[in-house]
Parts: sequence; C-alpha cells; structure tokens
Amino acid sequence: MSPLLRRTWAPRGLTPILAVRQRHYEKVSALGALVVSPYRRRVNLYLTLHPRQNIRGPHVLRFLRHLRRHLPGPLLLLWDRGKPHRHRQVRDYLERHRQWQVEWLPPYAPDLNPQEQVWNYLKYGRLSNFAPHDVEQIRRRVRQHTQQAARRPQLLKNLFRNSRLPFFVPT
Repeated sequence: MSPLLRRTWAPRGLTPILAVRQRHYEKVSALGALVVSPYRRRVNLYLTLHPRQNIRGPHVLRFLRHLRRHLPGPLLLLWDRGKPHRHRQVRDYLERHRQWQVEWLPPYAPDLNPQEQVWNYLKYGRLSNFAPHDVEQIRRRVRQHTQQAARRPQLLKNLFRNSRLPFFVPT
C-alpha cells in the first residue's frame, strides 16, 4: 500500500503532496505471463491478481490451468526458482502435461526474466506516485494499466527484448 515515490513535474512553488495511510500493510500479489507465439511472433500478456494473499503453489496451479484453456498446444515456461513454481502440485501437473517444458532461469537473475520487465514497467512507471486508499483501488489500477499494456503489442515486444534473454526475440 505504500506508494513508490518518483520525481515528478509540478508548477514552481507548488510541491506535490501525496497523502498516504500509515501502518497499512495490505497488498495485492500477482501472477503473470508474457506469451510469445512461435508462428505469428505475437506477444500476449496474461495476469491474475490476488488481493491480500501471498502467491502459493495452488495459485500457480490455477494460473497454469487457465493458460492451458487458452493455449492448448506445447508451451515453454521460463521460470525463476520461486517456491510456488516448485510446489508439489505444480510439479505433478507439469508431469501430466509433458508438452509443457520448464526452463529454469539462473538464480538471482531478474534481468533475464521477461515478466520482471512487465512488473518494472507497471511498478516504476505507470504506478509510481500512486497512493491507494484500499486494496480494491490497487487491483483496479493494476488491471487498467495491464489491459492498456496488453493492447500495445510493440510495448510487450520491447519489454521482452529488454529481458536480455540470449535466444529468440520477437520481431
């Protein structure tokens, strides 16, 4: 709930004031995926939000099932080594769906993770200086900016390119 403060413009002598609630520790956790089509070279963004929750294995499992409904074919998952990704239920699900392959990113390498570029774009760009009053306001604003980003294919391609992955980059 604490805003990320960034430098901003204001008329001379009128310093912006950002009112925030003190000692408020609610949050919104998110799971997301940048999906690159191997044939059309399109990039799509999928996102699910979990207000007042930490992401656990069952959340990842629900997200994978959702992706499977929309993307029934083979899929390459580029994952960091977060605990929810290594959860027993998630491993069992991927064992049953062998056409999905997991490639593990090196530990502590967020610069290689395309999804981290999306979070950085949202957090440090679109949501900076945003002081929400409640979790629902955060959820609405994140959803709004995610939908705007999803309608900008060139932005998604650039975010993917900025991940510094050493292989396929969408054109």
